[in-house]
Amino acid sequence: MRTRAFFIPTREKCSPSVKSSLSLITPTPIDKVFSEDITTEEIFENEGKKLVLSAMEGFNVTIFTYGQTASGKTFTMRGGSDTEQPGIIPLSLKEIFHDLYSNHG
Repeated sequence: MRTRAFFIPTREKCSPSVKSSLSLITPTPIDKVFSEDITTEEIFENEGKKLVLSAMEGFNVTIFTYGQTASGKTFTMRGGSDTEQPGIIPLSLKEIFHDLYSNHG
């Protein structure tokens, strides 16, 4: 999985109308970049789990995938057809129930 900031053109190469609107554009920060061979479980352990636990504490969180057609967004979120390759959604639900059982058991 890879993430990239939006392309921001340099002011020197833009028309005057675009130059004036560039001040309104802010780059999107990148928290992490994952290699192509990382598993969904590793992504969840590195990023998703702390977001799920934050949600359990009352914070608003969003986990979504973004990318080109056929790049694996649905697979990343839902997982494979077998339980050996769970996606972010099943892993999140598992963590929610684990947290509920552990803390409110």
